[in-house]
Amino acid sequence: MYKYESNELELVFKCPICSSVNYEPEHFNVPDILSTNSPGLWSYVKCLDCESRYLNIRPREQYIYKAYQSYYTHYIGGIKHFIKRFFILSYIKSFVLPRKVSYFNKIFHFLFFLPMLDWFDSKTRHLRIIGCNQIEDLLDVGCGNGDFLELVRSANIDCVGCDFDSVAIKRARDRGLIVSQDSPINIVSKKGSNFSLITASHVLEHLYDPHSFFLECNISLKSKGFLWLQVPNSQSNGLSLFGKYWRGLEAPRHISIPSLKGLMILAQANNFEVYATPIVKSSAIYMGFSSIKAHIKFFKNARLAGDDEKVYMIILRSIKFFYLSLNPKKHQEFITIIFRKIS
Repeated sequence: MYKYESNELELVFKCPICSSVNYEPEHFNVPDILSTNSPGLWSYVKCLDCESRYLNIRPREQYIYKAYQSYYTHYIGGIKHFIKRFFILSYIKSFVLPRKVSYFNKIFHFLFFLPMLDWFDSKTRHLRIIGCNQIEDLLDVGCGNGDFLELVRSANIDCVGCDFDSVAIKRARDRGLIVSQDSPINIVSKKGSNFSLITASHVLEHLYDPHSFFLECNISLKSKGFLWLQVPNSQSNGLSLFGKYWRGLEAPRHISIPSLKGLMILAQANNFEVYATPIVKSSAIYMGFSSIKAHIKFFKNARLAGDDEKVYMIILRSIKFFYLSLNPKKHQEFITIIFRKIS
């Protein structure tokens, strides 16, 4: 349980993504969907210029650690984690790593992985699309407990990670991974050379200064290096249907939820071009069920607070969400982009 005092909060007068001061209120009384014991309800506003969403009253940066005291990256999964890891490693060996295999094996593996191909690609940060021949080394920003780094290490790719959370760092080090709390620039300085690939899975929405992140990535990458990025989509079907219970909000840890337009502003300002924009349809499964679960979890409290919410409305909303997710277009739950440093 955590609590913020008034002097630990701050008002935000401009969009963290595009710096616009034009906004409109959108989502009120947003709970921390990962906790039922933490007081305080939050509000998100919509930037009228780039259409990103952001907290307009947020914890000051030096106090945000309170919201991470019991976070899911502090834990390493049990049997479920090892089963998932086994199949992802099989996928890496079949499709990501350069090796000669028979046509029969290629066809067999393709048919086996086809139903969840976009999920496997997402979990491996689309290394198949980038190509291992273009990756000499890798930095995972926001590495958490090191799940992805462990996969990359198993694929014999040189990799290091960084995270601001000391507990998550300890979990990763316990697995024998090379991780630190340094910034990408400091890691490059100690390493003596730049990286060919930087990955950041659901990191940008946690940051107070997204512009500095893009700038650091540019400085830390080799010429023509890659930046793989995945964030919740501020224009998703989930946000429009589930509102304050959408899994992608996760107040107060998600400081801002960028739009595609907002990401393009950040990328162009920091010398990046778009290399690929993979669609991850399978994200709707996780985001949908997580949002429904949050809706049910806070249903009783919402009714007590005067929310005129009906069970059948939650059911109809959920059906509509999964129907729309069959063809998400720009309203998919995640935005996944592979950027390439221009020079």
